[in-house]
Amino acid sequence: MDKSVGTPRPGLRTVWRIAFRGRHLLLLDSVAVVLAFLGSFILRFDAPSPTFSEYLMRYAWLLPLLLPLRIAAFIAFGLYQRVWRYASTAEMRSMVAAVTMSSVGGYGGLTVASVFLPAVQGFPRS
Repeated sequence: MDKSVGTPRPGLRTVWRIAFRGRHLLLLDSVAVVLAFLGSFILRFDAPSPTFSEYLMRYAWLLPLLLPLRIAAFIAFGLYQRVWRYASTAEMRSMVAAVTMSSVGGYGGLTVASVFLPAVQGFPRS
């Protein structure tokens, strides 16, 4: 009997197979990240205002960078491989670590970019 049957092969294909096991969660997380980004601007700038429109147009380019970073961190920490019905504190630690690492990476990169790119300097930190 061939031992390779049923065992995952290393490489990119394995990563995507793991990620799409929880594809509905990946889709929900993607929507939640986009809504959180938009919601933060809505709350900060009182949505139907010229300031809101200005800042949203100025920083809309940031969303396509932050979304893959966040999803990649969730995949790296194995959040789409878990059985959430039996979640425990280990899963909570993984979630906190994934969100923290992706936030530090994204907003750390934004802070570094603000030194070199004058257009990024006005990004609201609140």
